[in-house]
Amino acid sequence: MTKGEPMAVLDSLERVQSLDSRNVFRLLHDMPEHCETALAIGRSLAVERFAIKPNVLLLVGVGDSGFAADVVAEVLADDVEVPVLTEHTATIPACVNEQSVVFIIDYLGNTPTSLRAYKAAQERGAHVVCVTSGGKLRESAAGSARVLSIPAGQPSRFGLVYMALAPIAAAQAMGLASTSDQKASAAILLAKNAREFLRFEVPTARNQAKQVAEMLFGKVPVVIGGSDYRALVGRRWVSEISANAKQCALTCSFNDLADGQVCAWEQLASDTCEPAFVYLVDELDWTTENETIRQASSEVLSKFTRIDLEMKGANNAERLIYGMYFGDYVSYYLALLREVDPYKTESARSIASRLAPRETATATSAVIEKEAGEETTADEI
Repeated sequence: MTKGEPMAVLDSLERVQSLDSRNVFRLLHDMPEHCETALAIGRSLAVERFAIKPNVLLLVGVGDSGFAADVVAEVLADDVEVPVLTEHTATIPACVNEQSVVFIIDYLGNTPTSLRAYKAAQERGAHVVCVTSGGKLRESAAGSARVLSIPAGQPSRFGLVYMALAPIAAAQAMGLASTSDQKASAAILLAKNAREFLRFEVPTARNQAKQVAEMLFGKVPVVIGGSDYRALVGRRWVSEISANAKQCALTCSFNDLADGQVCAWEQLASDTCEPAFVYLVDELDWTTENETIRQASSEVLSKFTRIDLEMKGANNAERLIYGMYFGDYVSYYLALLREVDPYKTESARSIASRLAPRETATATSAVIEKEAGEETTADEI
């Protein structure tokens, strides 16, 4: 910034101090270190390797925990030699039996769905591993199932790295995977490098995340990517923009856009609800139809803001972590632009208090009133 040049809004420490009530800024900055802790937790799982290969690996979770299950499945997909399934309800697939491995993922450990799924998996005789920070799930699993205890004290959306990376490392410790732990470690190094360019101290003029946030401000972000790991990146962007910035956002795939969605966006009146399109670009897209769709749709939607954002990394695991981490920073900077607290989600937690079972309703209400760190969201019920 040259002398006399006004400071960019997103470079104002005063704005951060006035809006960020629970130091989300620090949670974002420390995310790579949280990832390292998560891997260490997973590696510590004491278990004998299977003499007979399991028939299936099932990951169960809902809401943020369910998203974590999908992330684990994506990273393990090309490394585990048995089918990897995810389930977002309490219904256990018929193929699960005493030869199966089931991870029950629930950040707070009080989600009725996960508790029912745990009971069902136990009744099938499956090898169950619970990933939680506490609650009834850890109590139920004590002495009868393995537990990966992850740190409590933050909203479940920020606990994603613990819920995802601990099972990845544990799967390798169990002998189910051979390279996923190493891929996750490389992805963490990439995230640390990206942080040096995305963190708040880097001014807007040199900070791509701040620049993207400014381009999305006042518009409806539409995050577009391939039907691969980028589907998860897009979901994470929508989730974080919604929760942190309190701003509507959407996601779709390149094929969704080509199959008809582009027609609706083209006709949208820009003065009522102007979209801004974020293309999650992969270096391998030039070998597929994705690049053709991106170019053609960009021409059709040329009157709107369009951003090409490269997913960096040597493999899908690295690109996945990078894309989600970048989006987390964008959502934070959007919250600052919109002058909202990125931590608070009162409406979602109000719904959660109504959905909570009777025996935990009082505790849930206390969490809401006290603005406790272990924030419960509606999609965790």
